[in-house]
Amino acid sequence: MTYAEYQEYMRNFFEQYYQKLSQEEIRVTLPLEEEEKEMWSDDVNPNDEWKKWKLVPAMISDGEIKKLEKEIGVELPLSLKAFLTVTHHCFDNPIGRNSVAEHFQGVKNAWNPVLVRCGYLPFAWDEDGYFIRCIRLEKMPEEEKCGIYQIDHEVLFDFDEDMVTPEEIDQRMVFISENLLTYLDEILHDRDCDSLRKASQKEVLRVLKEECGLQNYDELSDKIDDDEEFDKIIGIDKLKAIHLNDSKNPFNSHKDRHEKIGEGSLGLKAISNIINHPKLKHLPFFLETPNELDGYKNEIEILRKEYIE
Repeated sequence: MTYAEYQEYMRNFFEQYYQKLSQEEIRVTLPLEEEEKEMWSDDVNPNDEWKKWKLVPAMISDGEIKKLEKEIGVELPLSLKAFLTVTHHCFDNPIGRNSVAEHFQGVKNAWNPVLVRCGYLPFAWDEDGYFIRCIRLEKMPEEEKCGIYQIDHEVLFDFDEDMVTPEEIDQRMVFISENLLTYLDEILHDRDCDSLRKASQKEVLRVLKEECGLQNYDELSDKIDDDEEFDKIIGIDKLKAIHLNDSKNPFNSHKDRHEKIGEGSLGLKAISNIINHPKLKHLPFFLETPNELDGYKNEIEILRKEYIE
C-alpha cells in the first residue's frame, strides 16, 4: 500500500470507530481542559467537567515525525505514520491517545528502549494496561508481514536491560494479529483479543451465576478451598489438564508471575504434593516456567523423581 492509501484507511477507521463508541456517549466523554477546547464536541456545555470530544483532522509536520523517530530510536513504518498523522483523537488503549494537546501520547506511553533494541516497536497497551502492544519490525519494509505482538510489562523487570537478547524477548512475546491494519480491523469488529477475553469472562460469570449460584470469582475462590468443594461446584471430571509452575510472588499477591520449579514461593514440596494428589496425578501437566530447553529438561527430571507411581 502507498502512504496515501494507509492514510485513507486510517481516516476511515477512526471515523467508524468513533461512530461505534458514540453509541454509548460515556465512551467518548472525558474531563477535558481549556487547552483541549479544539477537541470539544460542537454541542458540549463548557461548564460541564466531563465533555464529549470529537475527531479533529491532524496537522502534523514531517519535522514533528522526524523528532518522534529520533526520540524513540526507530523509523516509523508507513502504516503507523499514517495512524499518527491523519486524526487527533482521545481513544484510550488498545488504540492510544493522540490529542491536539499531546501528540503521540499513546506511542510515547508504550515506548520501551529494550523492545526497540530487540526489533519491536511499541505503540499502545492492551485495554487493561498489562501488555505492551508492538509491531515486529523483522519483515520491514513488507509491512503486511509485520505482525502485532504483546508482552506482559512485568516480564521486562526480570531482564537486565543491557544484557537481554532479542531471542529472550521473542520467547515472551505473544502473537495477536497479522499486521497493524488487521489489528485495527479486529478491534473495530470486536474480534480482537481484548474483546474476546471480555466475552469469555462474561460467559464464565454467567455460568457462575446461573449454574453455581455465585456472583463473582472471589465467591468461587472462597468456596473451593478443598477438592471436595471444587468437585461439588465445578466437577473434577471437567479438569482435563494442569499448567504447572512455581510463583515469584507469595500467596494472595494477585500477581501471575511464573518461576522455575522449586525456586519460587511454592517450593518443590508443594509442587510434589500437587503432582501426586490422588485426584490429579493421572492428568497431564504442562510446564509454564521461564526456561530454556535445558532448563525444561532438568525440571522434567526433577518432577519424574518426585512422582510416585
